[in-house]
Amino acid sequence: QLLVRDLDIGSSLRPNQSYTVEVRPAKPGFDLLAYRVFPNKDVNQTRCFGTNLFRGGVEMIRVFVNRREGFNGPVFLTCEGLPDGTSATETVIAAGQTQTQIAIVADEDASASTNSIRIVGRSEDGSLRTEASAATIQWAKGGGRDFVRTRLSTSIAVSVSDLDVAPISIAPGANAALETKPATSIKLPFKLTRREGGTSPCTIRARDLPAGVTAADLTIAADKSEGEMELKIQKAAKPGSYSLWFQVETKIKYKTNPQALERSQAYRDRLQELHDDPANTDRLDAIKDAIAKADKRVEAAKDAAKPRETTAFLPTPNATLRVLSP
Repeated sequence: QLLVRDLDIGSSLRPNQSYTVEVRPAKPGFDLLAYRVFPNKDVNQTRCFGTNLFRGGVEMIRVFVNRREGFNGPVFLTCEGLPDGTSATETVIAAGQTQTQIAIVADEDASASTNSIRIVGRSEDGSLRTEASAATIQWAKGGGRDFVRTRLSTSIAVSVSDLDVAPISIAPGANAALETKPATSIKLPFKLTRREGGTSPCTIRARDLPAGVTAADLTIAADKSEGEMELKIQKAAKPGSYSLWFQVETKIKYKTNPQALERSQAYRDRLQELHDDPANTDRLDAIKDAIAKADKRVEAAKDAAKPRETTAFLPTPNATLRVLSP
């Protein structure tokens, strides 16, 4: 039996309109949707953001799965076409999960580049394979109410900046996947690489843990660079492979456009060379005037380049947890 109900006013269909019913065997499958997010302490408050991947830094891409017609298995995700000097480990949206976050990591010596990448998902047996659609999402404020605008885009871009270095790099210390059984616990080591501006304490929080897995926050003191987080796997945790990601809350100091100060100082030094050159005696007054103006620009650039402190929520590369059958 099939019941069709008009939820409007009961007369929305005109005489030349009709419903279409298709009866056929189920075709299990899945669709994927991906977009980049700007991190927030509350993962539900994250917003879409553009790409500016620092050397030694990490960017996250959120991927949703829409399962169709009875497909309930895990979906394994890989990134194709990444810029040189960047990498992303294979991640998985486990059975029963609807989303995951893919971490794209840049090496400390990565060169400047911008690439369009592809995120491809496959079923566990490889019989199903699909490419994620890219999306842009904007939270906007309108007259009287907030609203959300969504659009599909042609590609997902990754842009590496060779002018900026991440103040802190955080990585799970285990190279291999963690394996354990229900009703046990396992420790995951973390290692920090601190650079200029990244000397504050760091609080690491596990995000989007699978059902039956818990972990307390880990705080690494300002004078430390290593720590361990204990993952507790409850008896009710389902066996399977899970991709984990973590968020680090810390204070960082950064300089706004330090290259502007370098350029202003280089221009001031060039004017001084002209001033000291005897061949420019007839232009000395004009050069002195230019030096005075250049000195003002240097001082303004110095003020703009002063370190500023802000609270940052930095993602980490993915880790893999395999819960084995008891």
